[in-house]
Amino acid sequence: NLDGRCFDFNSGTAGIQVDWIRKLYNLGAKRCFDVVSVHPYNSGLHPRTPSWDGGTPRWIVAMREVRQVMRRHNDARASVWFTEFGFSTVKKSLGGVTERQQAKWIVAMIKMTDRRLPFVKRMFVYMSRDERSPDLVKDRHYGLYTLKLKPKRSAQALDRYLTRVK
Repeated sequence: NLDGRCFDFNSGTAGIQVDWIRKLYNLGAKRCFDVVSVHPYNSGLHPRTPSWDGGTPRWIVAMREVRQVMRRHNDARASVWFTEFGFSTVKKSLGGVTERQQAKWIVAMIKMTDRRLPFVKRMFVYMSRDERSPDLVKDRHYGLYTLKLKPKRSAQALDRYLTRVK
């Protein structure tokens, strides 16, 4: 129990950790935050990839479970933010996708979220630019831009999509 104490808390879950979020609420954390932050990475799979049983994509199901937890704790007022999401263009053997897939899938994930998860109020693409770090092999290629700031297809696709929905 938090015994009436809140702490400086600013983090998103690695993936969609429904059990961890449930435990926070059970400990009384509801009054300690006004946004639930998650990182709904989809492991190099298209956002529409159905779950193992052929049904709704697992990340959509998990987000609906998060919302149910929030409702059970009378916290429907809080919004959910995707503080990181995206697809790496690292080599396919390391779980990456092509630049074309990255572009299409980022836009597809935004559209799906908008249609199916209206409680998600903000989405932040991870990262704006590829990074150079030998310790973060997979993270190096999530950017919308290359290391030399050349726009990838994803930057162009996102720009086109956002310009249309203004």
